[in-house]
Amino acid sequence: MATATATPTKPTPSTPRSPAAPADLAAQPPICVFPGGLAPVEVDVDCGGARYVDSFLWAYDGANSEDAFAADTCDDLELPREMAPLIAEKIREQAALARR
Repeated sequence: MATATATPTKPTPSTPRSPAAPADLAAQPPICVFPGGLAPVEVDVDCGGARYVDSFLWAYDGANSEDAFAADTCDDLELPREMAPLIAEKIREQAALARR
């Protein structure tokens, strides 16, 4: 089970990672996919005064729901529910790279 850090933070002037727009996916190199169709995923999102940072392996075969995982993560870690779509989108972006 992956460990996660959920620490309330104030916005910082650091440069956040910008999500890849669909047109940008072709310009990005494919990511390493491990046996069994597992791809590394890194999530770093800020929302509602909380920050969620995590990395894990994701089975990108479509058997997992990014939205359900994100909602469960927010519930388990008592993160703002508004963070769930942001987490799900980060997973979808990186799974799309792995499928290439």
